[in-house]
Amino acid sequence: MTCHKLPNNQREHATGKQLSISRALFSGACRGRYEAAILKVCALFASLLLSISAWGEMGMLEQELDPETAEELGFEVSVTKENDDVMIVFLLGPSEVNGCLPGRSGSFLLGPNGEELMGYLTELPDAAGAPKSFGYSTNLRNQLSVFIDYFCPEGRALESRRYVVQLSRYAS
Repeated sequence: MTCHKLPNNQREHATGKQLSISRALFSGACRGRYEAAILKVCALFASLLLSISAWGEMGMLEQELDPETAEELGFEVSVTKENDDVMIVFLLGPSEVNGCLPGRSGSFLLGPNGEELMGYLTELPDAAGAPKSFGYSTNLRNQLSVFIDYFCPEGRALESRRYVVQLSRYAS
């Protein structure tokens, strides 16, 4: 008897009870064979969902630029105070960092409790010279971050970085 056929006494009859799918698959000669296959498929599906969610949350690595690190990597950071309440941050990056090219820039402003007040992202045009980013804050209690993202070529994608300037590191 093969696994694909049910024994004669378990086949459904037009006038008799219909067999449930689970009874048809998990009884007789098929017992254990389909159960293992279904469990393998469920485990594969669950691991696929977990790996997709982990990959999506991984994100780009950030490297904070303090004055020394910025200079070592070729970044120029300018922080100016317009008046008592307005601070402006200007970030100029190198045309490449370790063979990785700039692709995006922007700024984020967080409130005193860490809530996002504002965010700005822009795609940088290819071969447009040195990448620039800009941000300003009118309340020094808020946390301003200005950044440039550098994307590495295929095969080195995990080396891509977001270089971030925190206003609090430069404002005194």
